[in-house]
Amino acid sequence: MSEISQQNQKLLVAQENGLLNDEVGRAVETCFRYGCAGAFENEYLDKITSSHAISMARCPFANPKGLNQGDFTLGYTLDTKEEIRIPHQWMGSPSLIVGSTGSGKTNTAKYWSEQLGKICEGTLLIDCVKSEMGSLAPSFENGKESQVSVLDTQQLKLNPLMIPDHVSPHAYAGNVADSLVRVLEAPPVARKVIRQSIHGLFDRHNLFSGKISNYPTLFDLRHFIQNAKQFNSQSRDALLTALDPILISLRGVLSYQQGWNIQSLAKQKIILGLNSCSQADKNLIIETFLFSLFSSRIAQQVSNVDPNILVYLDESSSLLESDDSAISNWIGLIRGVGIALILSNQSAVSISQKILSNIPNLFIGQCSSFADLNVMGSAVGLDAQQKRYLANHLQPGCFLGRLGRGKWRKPFLFTTTLMDSGNSSNQPRFQISDQLADLPVIVSEKDQSFQPEWAKQVISEQESSLLLLEEVKKYPSNEQDPIQGIPEEIVDSRPLDVFDCGLEPDEFRLLSAVAENPFKPVSFFPSELCMSKSRLIKLRKSLLNKQLIIQQEMQTLGRGRPSRLLVLTESGQVIVNKLSPAEQ
Repeated sequence: MSEISQQNQKLLVAQENGLLNDEVGRAVETCFRYGCAGAFENEYLDKITSSHAISMARCPFANPKGLNQGDFTLGYTLDTKEEIRIPHQWMGSPSLIVGSTGSGKTNTAKYWSEQLGKICEGTLLIDCVKSEMGSLAPSFENGKESQVSVLDTQQLKLNPLMIPDHVSPHAYAGNVADSLVRVLEAPPVARKVIRQSIHGLFDRHNLFSGKISNYPTLFDLRHFIQNAKQFNSQSRDALLTALDPILISLRGVLSYQQGWNIQSLAKQKIILGLNSCSQADKNLIIETFLFSLFSSRIAQQVSNVDPNILVYLDESSSLLESDDSAISNWIGLIRGVGIALILSNQSAVSISQKILSNIPNLFIGQCSSFADLNVMGSAVGLDAQQKRYLANHLQPGCFLGRLGRGKWRKPFLFTTTLMDSGNSSNQPRFQISDQLADLPVIVSEKDQSFQPEWAKQVISEQESSLLLLEEVKKYPSNEQDPIQGIPEEIVDSRPLDVFDCGLEPDEFRLLSAVAENPFKPVSFFPSELCMSKSRLIKLRKSLLNKQLIIQQEMQTLGRGRPSRLLVLTESGQVIVNKLSPAEQ
């Protein structure tokens, strides 16, 4: 086989980079194809390929060719500022934006979300760390027919055990068990416990027989696990320990036997800020939203439909880094089901490979680490020269993109319009639309006052401490109060001294420390007073005999010996009040 001639190689380069897409270029290409190229055609080919080589030496990324049609503006080229337009259907494939703080990720996401929010029927923008997406609310408003809800965590009404539409109870029972295992970070043995518990709850509530109005709650799940004595005790304790903080902090969110229906939420425009809750609470809320939405769409067996709901997830690194999250497990199945999913994260090094390998639309912003460029560069097919260029020349607001659809599959540089951050003083911080407020829910009254047993014990101990303090004020003294034995003329003529009250200096130091730190255990005072434990024991016994302090034994959480709490008697308080001015 003969080698390709130099002119044919130049022709291939011109064709590959779209240099012959104009009228003259197409005529030159036709001449070479039919073997009738003359001097003009050869000179023209030499000119455009030479200019292209110089341009690539200056910037190793060519402007995209053919991306000038469609109803969605991705951005603008850096040099010519031409619009890069694509069909919005291409955003139906998942997209990932990676860049360090200040690279412009949020601005780009807002620019895209404003366009897609007007096209898609439903919008769900989840801000995990910041609260910047709320400025898009006015652009989504379209009269009463399209109101926007800007929500905080405590305004949600959810039930993770509520079966989404079109999903069978048997399939959902196993999948939601896996979802809760991920959120609770349950150990391997405890995973079997939670799966069996959910199946038992679904069976008890007749969900397998078609009764879909009597959903259990996570509070019912906790009660079921606590009373299932046949399970391993350590596994039960691990699950209860992981569940209790979530149930306490999200008590008002999860106390619904029937929460918001996911199909109804998919038709709303919601901006959700989760910066006020813990990471475990965020994971549960996001998993509930995404898992219910993904499983419902997959169960409907829809395929290759235009996106009608936008889901944007900002800075949820814990879900993107896990190989066993709702995103990583469903990312390969949701393409073409009508969901425009946009993910954003600061770093690419820790992102799960399951996610990276299933996201066709990748976008790279300014990165503070060359390791991030290596990971994303390998995903989009960059060579060493292109990686070095990005590390040295990529500016905030400038991104490298690679699309999963269309004829132009090479990476290209672009920038987006700077979005208005909005005037927060003229906008309500939180608002709920009439459509969302009218969604039917069923409140679980018994769950709204949920309090675990250990929390009740802590409250009762605090109440008993307060009662003890009241009793101390009434504490009867059977012996003569030490201060009553001091002649009045001495008290009136000179300041009291510790020896007048029959106290040693160290005894008075301990007495003053107890006055400043009431109801502290005995173990607190050696380091506070810089004395040995044996010395403090002798002083404590002496003050107890003089009825200047009393001690109460209180059992703390867990096992072990009870703590001895010290508090002043009325006589001890009188001595401290009398002697403190003299000591100062």
